[in-house]
Amino acid sequence: MKKLEQSILKIANGDNNCLKFLYDELNQAVYTLSYIILKDRYLAEDVSQEVFVIGLTDKENQKILPINIKNYVLDENLNMRITNLEFSNSCVSLNIKKPHAYTLLNPKIRNKEIKQEHYAIGQRIDETDNKDEGIYAFTFGPLESNNVNDYELVINTPRIFTFKEPLNVSFDLNLDNRPNEILLHQKTYVESALIKSINVYQMSLMVKMSKPITQPISIKYKDGTILKEIGATISSPTQNDESSNYCAMFDSTIDYSREPVLIIGNTSVPLYERNLVRD
Repeated sequence: MKKLEQSILKIANGDNNCLKFLYDELNQAVYTLSYIILKDRYLAEDVSQEVFVIGLTDKENQKILPINIKNYVLDENLNMRITNLEFSNSCVSLNIKKPHAYTLLNPKIRNKEIKQEHYAIGQRIDETDNKDEGIYAFTFGPLESNNVNDYELVINTPRIFTFKEPLNVSFDLNLDNRPNEILLHQKTYVESALIKSINVYQMSLMVKMSKPITQPISIKYKDGTILKEIGATISSPTQNDESSNYCAMFDSTIDYSREPVLIIGNTSVPLYERNLVRD
């Protein structure tokens, strides 16, 4: 069993010492996939950081509070508190005072009966006398009803872990280069779906199909090693584009010297260098 899989099992069993290894192994993969989808470095950084914050959150750190609370302390050690919470005309305004360095997952307003969750439609940060902290203001609504008792505030406050060595993350991947497009010498199908194009990035690829498919995607090297998929997104056809786009992220950088082959169901497409052209 790979060390990554062993670490995940240990974390699931309560061993938090493996969290640093997990973060170091996966943070660039998460960032790369986020960048490919969002096309924005800063948004990709925010998403990749929040993914790991969510992973370190458990139900013990989830606070479910009534909407009518006042000046509620979220964490006394961090001097983090709710300074204002108001319900008016089916809308909610929430102010949280917290350190800038502390990541707070997006709070939400939840309908207690139907469990509908509402995320903030507006957010701003007001500075305080302390340059290291601020007032984070959120606006929610309009909600389903104008009854404050129908709703509750849900806030996830992630656990804080300390490590002997600092966590390292690099956002200097050369992602602005255009992807490699696979040159298809003939029409290639997965069942009855035509592969329109394949674009390969450092640790991922984008496949455009003429219609949706349900076949798994993987990459296999000449020596038989399989590059495992660790995440995938699918875009549905639209009025302007009837194609389905599949973006798959793999657990390591694609090594073209090992003659990788893309496998979709029973269809194989070579990805190594002689089949690549620049977009």
